[in-house]
Amino acid sequence: MIGAVFGDEESSDDSDAAAPQPTSSSAAPKVTTPAPLATTTNAPATTTAVQPTTTTPAPAAAPATYASNPRCAPANQSLVDQVTAGFSESGLTLTNGTVIDAGEYTYVGGTTVDAAGRVENRSDVWVISDGAVYASTGGARNTTTWPKASSKLGISAGDPDVQAVDTCVVERTR
Repeated sequence: MIGAVFGDEESSDDSDAAAPQPTSSSAAPKVTTPAPLATTTNAPATTTAVQPTTTTPAPAAAPATYASNPRCAPANQSLVDQVTAGFSESGLTLTNGTVIDAGEYTYVGGTTVDAAGRVENRSDVWVISDGAVYASTGGARNTTTWPKASSKLGISAGDPDVQAVDTCVVERTR
């Protein structure tokens, strides 16, 4: 009877034999689980190393220096829009916008391009004074309705600042 309640040694062996099977199968996944974690940790390190290489070329793509005159700078879009508002033909745009800020006068230069992408004038220059735009060079006078800078401001196309902006625009077209 004691053997029936507690079981004999052979019965214990059978129940012991049945018990280790789940323990063995549960031990196998614990060994497999850490291996993918180590592989996943290595992948982000490789991705992080590639990102700085992609960011490096961006600053090099914007050459904003002018060899002919260090006062020249790229014109902001609001100045370009102010000048192009006076174009006498629809479809004309101003590219290579360049500016020299000389105190009371802002000299804006650029390349006038038609709707088909053809260059109308390689370099034109306008003068802005107190928010008003004046055409300085011949191309600027011929393509816009702005008054002549020489008549209103006494600034001719031969003015040193007009010539400096003109040279900077030409430099950008090369």
